Amino acid sequence: MTGTPAFRPAGLVLAYAVLWTIGLAAAFWVLAAVVLMPALLRARLGAASGAPLVLAVALVLSSAVGTAAGYASPDRFVGLAANVAVWVAVAGMIAVVGTAGDDELRRLVRAVLTVGTLHSVVAVLAVWTYPTPWPVPLLGRYAGALPPGVAAFTTNDLVVHGWLDGDVLRATGMMGNTTWSGAVSALTLLVLLHPAARCWARLPWRLLAGAACVWSVYLSYSRATQIALVLALLGTVLRHLWRAHRAGPAAVVAICGALVAGVVGFAPGLVVAVTEVNAARAGSAESRGAIYAATVDRLVGLGVPVLGFGLKPRDDGLVASVATHSTYLGLAFRAGLLGLVALLVCGVALWRACGARSALPRAVVATVAVWAVFEDLDTGHLVPVFLAVALALARLDRSPAPPDKEQNHARHLPPRRPHPQLARPVAAPGPAPCGAGERRHPAPYGALAGRAPARRAAAGARPGAPSPTRRGLP
Repeated sequence: MTGTPAFRPAGLVLAYAVLWTIGLAAAFWVLAAVVLMPALLRARLGAASGAPLVLAVALVLSSAVGTAAGYASPDRFVGLAANVAVWVAVAGMIAVVGTAGDDELRRLVRAVLTVGTLHSVVAVLAVWTYPTPWPVPLLGRYAGALPPGVAAFTTNDLVVHGWLDGDVLRATGMMGNTTWSGAVSALTLLVLLHPAARCWARLPWRLLAGAACVWSVYLSYSRATQIALVLALLGTVLRHLWRAHRAGPAAVVAICGALVAGVVGFAPGLVVAVTEVNAARAGSAESRGAIYAATVDRLVGLGVPVLGFGLKPRDDGLVASVATHSTYLGLAFRAGLLGLVALLVCGVALWRACGARSALPRAVVATVAVWAVFEDLDTGHLVPVFLAVALALARLDRSPAPPDKEQNHARHLPPRRPHPQLARPVAAPGPAPCGAGERRHPAPYGALAGRAPARRAAAGARPGAPSPTRRGLP
């Protein structure tokens, strides 16, 4: 897997921008599942990559229960196939990221930052240029004849108005929904804060991209997204204080105490503000409550729901289908306890795998987990991609960092030449000098006459026998 010339998830993420420009962004996850299937079949699956496959199988098996309950229809089966494609593609992305090299991981980070920033810029410009129509997506004039799930990604209306009695314009950008738009921008912002983002652009461009993401989150007016982002940033800061400074624990306790005191002190005002917002916006807390109640009522009829219904039925009294606007409750209805447990196993495995020097990989996972309480995770947007991106960031944290682009100028400096050194005097050959109080050893016999020193007498020679080296001497 490491030796593949093209990192497929990165290319797929970039392909999303092309598909959205055409008007075919709704087919992104189906294309991703098809492209990643060969890599998924070759990969060794772990808990993080195997659990989404179990979830997909649970959805397929549960569809028999939904058919028996009378929920079957062609459009419901199309929606089921789209949900299954999302989880199969997520499993493939996690499996590929788990074995990819550092260059491929950085390529994925650059692709996500490119598409996430482009989406945020589109969301901001759409509100700024409203009501001027946009020429993209190119198939926007056919959106009215398409199913709602496909038309959401095809329409040229990139702004939704009517929130708070029509006083506010909400941006959808390239994600087809205001809440999905804010979530992708928020997650892009978290990735921008990671050191791996330095391989994407220099600091001034990253600051501009971060400003666009923040503005896009604001224009989404999604309270679930804003709460999840604030909690993620707060957790990141507290973890940094805890680990980086000796006074970290005291600072964290003080900050948490101040937050609790602030919440307690301003709780009445917050309750009044939330009540006014919900009263002005028909279809927020009240509509979710109605959807959740209808979902639980039908789920209770299964007794012990090992498998769910697989299909999402429609109810004329609800603003959306049953089993929507909450990933956990929706999967319990559609995939039963088997699918819900598989999702939790995947989340715990990713949380453990994303433990690294930086707190941002886990912040990305936590943001997705909190956001999924109020929104659907497998409905066509790019939020599930960030689960694989979090794993990529954690793996890059454990690898030696490449040279920073902002410090690359040091690599072009001419190399320093070594300073010239004077030659050291070489001592003349001969006997070593004597120190004070030392006595030179006498030269052996024969060295004074320029001859080799005499050999010792052989063992066992008679005393007084002439030495062979002194033969011929007077």
